Amino acid sequence: MRAALAFIIVLLLGTPLVVLGQDPAFIEAQIKRWAEEVRRNPNDFETLAAIGSAYGKLGHHTTAIEYFEKALAINPSYAEAYLGMAASYGSLGRLNDKIEACKKAIALKPDYTEAYGNLGSALSKAGRFTESVQALKEAVRLKPDFADAHLLLGLAYLSLGDRNLAVKQSQTLNRLNPALAKQLTEIINNVSGQR
Repeated sequence: MRAALAFIIVLLLGTPLVVLGQDPAFIEAQIKRWAEEVRRNPNDFETLAAIGSAYGKLGHHTTAIEYFEKALAINPSYAEAYLGMAASYGSLGRLNDKIEACKKAIALKPDYTEAYGNLGSALSKAGRFTESVQALKEAVRLKPDFADAHLLLGLAYLSLGDRNLAVKQSQTLNRLNPALAKQLTEIINNVSGQR
């Protein structure tokens, strides 16, 4: 169960609590401990996914995907594993695979805010801004204080040429995270100055 909690923290914060501030040797030692747990209980899909997350933190994304796939072979309804796999796909530059993994996570867990945020990000990177806006609007509908999603939504609106909606996101973001709002405002002003 600790492994599952660490995995959830990886998805929410990007760094597992048990690994926070630790060097790669510590992460590798944790992987060995978790592997021992899996040896004792081969159906522990949460720990398999936690191992996948740890490998992702080490930059071993292909190995991470293999562990997420193992977790999903045991529990195909584990939306969190799809989102972890999406992160590794994104790190490997496999945007279409990331998009599909996010969509699978959302299909399993329709209120999965982080999956909508990751989907919106991947769609923007793929140049699919209209679809990105829809995913990011859902993310902020589900979690109105999701600052990163507001930032990405503002950038997507700007990419679609809608400065006014981008400015509205910057204003909302200013209440949530002034530093991100400042970044978005600077980008809006730079783009507006170039037109």
